Amino acid sequence: MNQDTEPQSHRILTANICDNAPLCSFFITLHLLKTMRKPLNNAQCITLTLLWAALCFIVLTSAPKIDGPLTVMLIISGALVFIPIIKSIKSRNK
Repeated sequence: MNQDTEPQSHRILTANICDNAPLCSFFITLHLLKTMRKPLNNAQCITLTLLWAALCFIVLTSAPKIDGPLTVMLIISGALVFIPIIKSIKSRNK
């Protein structure tokens, strides 16, 4: 996508942070999630929840011990999964 067809908000968003590629892709993904128009349906919510639970199970069973950083990581990953799901359900009910 060249600069002529690129939306203004995307150019502003990526202008200052594209020196660091992972950080740039994170902010672009975050921006796209904020502009999500269609709420998730029940099947998508259930699929995301089950995938998150499966990944948590794999992490918990393969960890030699459950310590503070592991617990914080699971809490943060749960927030990253469930906040969009809850927002989607709330916007669907409006």
